[in-house]
Amino acid sequence: MISVKDQLRELIPKYMAEWMVEGVLKFHDDHLEEILTAKGSSHNHQAWYGGYHDHVVQCLTIADDLWKVTAGYLECGVPGYAPRLVKNELMFKFENVALVLYFHDIEKIFKYGGRRSIYDEKVLTNKDIWYYGILPEKYGIRFEHNELNALEYIHGEGNDYKKDERVMHPLAAFCHTVDVLSARVFHNARWLAHSEEEATQMAAKRGR
Repeated sequence: MISVKDQLRELIPKYMAEWMVEGVLKFHDDHLEEILTAKGSSHNHQAWYGGYHDHVVQCLTIADDLWKVTAGYLECGVPGYAPRLVKNELMFKFENVALVLYFHDIEKIFKYGGRRSIYDEKVLTNKDIWYYGILPEKYGIRFEHNELNALEYIHGEGNDYKKDERVMHPLAAFCHTVDVLSARVFHNARWLAHSEEEATQMAAKRGR
């Protein structure tokens, strides 16, 4: 039995659309041990056992705050410029943001998790198998086009950058901003109610 507080589960019904909740909660419960013991990365951010959970909780919390600020800009205009420079609406909803942020690092719960995975290495390292296969087929989670774009480019456009095309769509850009804040500004922030030592011991007991 895992004794730490699962803060992430509490945020799923709070931030996600009603149709998403059942499938995401099922995925969450099916992989709870991995989610609560996985590192956020091998080195660069939240790199402790339990750091994956911390990173995603932090991303959703930052996104909630940033969403409110963005909504204020859309309503009142950007300070120092003519008001309402942009159309007074976004092409995505917060529920899209929450879904993308929850699944954007899905492979890490297996790569850096606290127990051996039932999945083979191909599945562990290929996000497309999850986004186009396992999640829609097993959990009924089907991503919209803008969500798939965000999942692909949340870490930046990289080599796909084009000077005459915005490869990263608005949803992707918003999620990218949130992810960078968590991974590069608040990379040492801890959110779980246990210490690194406790999380490491918990992971060790589960076979890693």
